[in-house]
Amino acid sequence: MKVIDKPRISSLGWKNNQIWLAAVIVAIVGAHEMADWLLPRLLSPILSSAIIATTVSALAMWFASTMLAAHRQEHHALHSSLQERDSLQRAMNEMMLELRTTMAQTDVHNKQLRSLGDFNRNIHACESELQLLESVKEHLPKFAISDEGALFWQTPENGFDRRTQWPRSSDFVKTIRTGRCEALRHKETVRGCTSCRRMNSGEMLCVPLRAGETTTGMLQLKMSRSFTPDPAQKSILQMAADQLALALRNMNSRINLGDMVMKDSLTGAYNRRYMEEALEREIARCARNSSPLAILMLDLDHFKQLNDTLGHATGDLVLKELAKTLAATVRTSDIVCRYGGEEFLIALPDTSALAARGRADELRRAIHGISKVVRHQRLISASFGVAALPEHASDLKTLMRAADDAMYEAKRTGRDRAVIAKRGVSLVSPPTSASLLAVP
Repeated sequence: MKVIDKPRISSLGWKNNQIWLAAVIVAIVGAHEMADWLLPRLLSPILSSAIIATTVSALAMWFASTMLAAHRQEHHALHSSLQERDSLQRAMNEMMLELRTTMAQTDVHNKQLRSLGDFNRNIHACESELQLLESVKEHLPKFAISDEGALFWQTPENGFDRRTQWPRSSDFVKTIRTGRCEALRHKETVRGCTSCRRMNSGEMLCVPLRAGETTTGMLQLKMSRSFTPDPAQKSILQMAADQLALALRNMNSRINLGDMVMKDSLTGAYNRRYMEEALEREIARCARNSSPLAILMLDLDHFKQLNDTLGHATGDLVLKELAKTLAATVRTSDIVCRYGGEEFLIALPDTSALAARGRADELRRAIHGISKVVRHQRLISASFGVAALPEHASDLKTLMRAADDAMYEAKRTGRDRAVIAKRGVSLVSPPTSASLLAVP
């Protein structure tokens, strides 16, 4: 800021001129007295008077011109000072306006950062994809500088599918290819991506979700053409996108780790430990609600012979296809577990023993189709044991023993059938004609 010194009076001539005035008066008086005494002795009275008058007039004119010049100098300096003061005032006003604008932007950015902090805490606390998407829809619009947005996640086919949008009435496209969006190609925030603007019929701000060197998704925001986000707002949005990518990766890691703990590595079915814990919970729930619970214990027929004849690789393929067939056939609420070796156990909540045997027959017929998948010349079949609460047991251990005994009864009576355990009496479903025929 330029500082203007206050004009000094001495520099404008006032103080010096007063001294000069006194000196001139003294000089004139002295010169007049000397002239009155000296000139009449040397010159005539008229000539001496003329000389004295001329000298006094010259001194007076010189002093007047000096005073006028001093006044002019002072006026010019004062005028320049006023102009410079006005210029300084305008500069100060501009600085104050800029300061108020900066403070307002800082206040907005601080609010956005606080909202970003809430957003980060919420998304990192999510334990499922649904929770994460709901958290994004709730918290991201608070600082996303746009009322319309969409979130895209990468697919195995290297595309990006829309997983959520806000509001629900928005018209974002469902799928974006990696090569079409500039933000996905360059891995940086892009405003006005030509391809996305054309696909969505509007100005887009595309923010990639980056997890290290990998782009796992993209955030799209609809912008008005007149609005351009400042660098700080872009930075906040990119931080939100990166945190979202990190939360997604961590959530997937937790899910994968949980699958490793709960599921069988070969077939993807739940393991025995998880099944026992799940059955304990289901038994307690059924006891509270007075509802039935059935379990199916199944074992592949002649699996050891198949392993010895075709090899362990084919045996593993059969187990994988069996788990896939069971998962595709049972209900969402049912639980499929690899109990051990070629034995599987299926929990059927809210299902009676008789209904469970019907389900077992459906599964037996579905298992026959595995022969065609692995190109086995003999029919692949399984024997089922059925037990239910409260008909056959009141606790997990007794229930599983009853189902296991029923399964061995099915094997003893001819295999490829389902047997219901009933207090030492077995209800056997007849084998299908397909079990007696070889697969062509």
